[in-house]
This record gives sequence, C-alpha cells and structure tokens, in this order.
Amino acid sequence: MEPKLSENHRRVVSVLLQQAEMVCDELERWLSRPSGWLNRIREKFPPSVRNQLCAHVKQARKEISCIAAEWHLTSAVVARRQRCFPC
Repeated sequence: MEPKLSENHRRVVSVLLQQAEMVCDELERWLSRPSGWLNRIREKFPPSVRNQLCAHVKQARKEISCIAAEWHLTSAVVARRQRCFPC
C-alpha cells in the first residue's frame, strides 16, 4: 500500500525536509571550514569526532532522500543568492 498524504501535509513534510537538508549543508560547511588569515579555526573536536559527525550528516542526508522518495516529494529550487549564509 502506497503512503498517502494530503497536499497540505506534503508541503509541510517537504519544507521540514528542506530545512533539515539546509542544516546538513551548514554542518558540512562548518566542519570543512578552513582557517583564514584573520580568522583562525581552533579545533574543539579530535579528528575521530569530526569523522563521526561527518558520517552522521551523511546518514541524515540518506534518510532525507529515502523519506522524500517514499512519499514522492518534489524538491524546491532555490537561487544561491537567496540563501542567507555568510561567505
């Protein structure tokens, strides 16, 4: 039996998954951010913990993808300039 959602519920689930994916984006960006000339990064996590965090983010992305596929959700297209992430 295929899962059924009303159109309103589909939008809500889609938005929540999009937000979860943006959190994954931000976590990956934060974990891979190099030090600059004026802003040096002091590592608070040992490499083993960073690797575990990266693995968790990767797993979360897989779960998001599986849920989206199972519920036949469509993706949103967002222009890069609309995102409010600092460079």
